[in-house]
Amino acid sequence: LSDGARGQRMIGRTAVHHRYDDIYREIEGKIKTFFEHDSHNAPNQIPQVWVVASSCGGTGSSMTMDILYILALVSNKNWTS
Repeated sequence: LSDGARGQRMIGRTAVHHRYDDIYREIEGKIKTFFEHDSHNAPNQIPQVWVVASSCGGTGSSMTMDILYILALVSNKNWTS
């Protein structure tokens, strides 16, 4: 833990806040790519997104709810048009 954020929870939340637009665009791009590649094979398929995280503390645990919120926002877009 001597490298990186040293398990500081608020650093993770602050990082999401500061990089929100970048994170949103990255997630949006991944889901868009899924629909572009799979639309020919399975036009009505809805992707399942699995977020694997620990709530036991540390930098990543503070980001989990924020990432899930961004995923919810992105998933509410109309991807079939």
